[in-house]
Amino acid sequence: MEFQLDASLDHDHTITNDYAAVAFVDLSGFTALTEVHGDRHAAQLAEAFADLTRVALGESDRLIKTIGDAVLVTSPTPRSVLELIGRITDATRRADGFPVLRAGIHYGPIVALRDDVYGNTVNIASRLAASAGPAQVLAARPVADSPAAQALSSPASAW
Repeated sequence: MEFQLDASLDHDHTITNDYAAVAFVDLSGFTALTEVHGDRHAAQLAEAFADLTRVALGESDRLIKTIGDAVLVTSPTPRSVLELIGRITDATRRADGFPVLRAGIHYGPIVALRDDVYGNTVNIASRLAASAGPAQVLAARPVADSPAAQALSSPASAW
């Protein structure tokens, strides 16, 4: 079976090619939490996490989507995404009942189509988040080598 792209998408003004910092942030240990406290509690916690993320967004940050217990966010620069993750982490620390976070970040080209983002930058950020341990932020080289990340003495311990 051959897949044909809709040629009209090439003329859709919602498609943009841009650079952005992309981060996946999720609740570490969410599966175990669900098993212990049940689906309803887990769903409420995931929704509360999304709400805290919305409040933490800066002017140029975007919550692209929620995926279960994770959020996919974008920000214009490595510095701004690190600041956003810091605000999200601070918000969950102040709220009761949140497990620690883990995150994966990359900065590079993205394709924004309608309300979503695509591309290798997104895929790498997702893989980094999946590999991160509790309270760990894994960053691809463009973020890790940025002055903002270098200013942190220990990026993983900051969150």
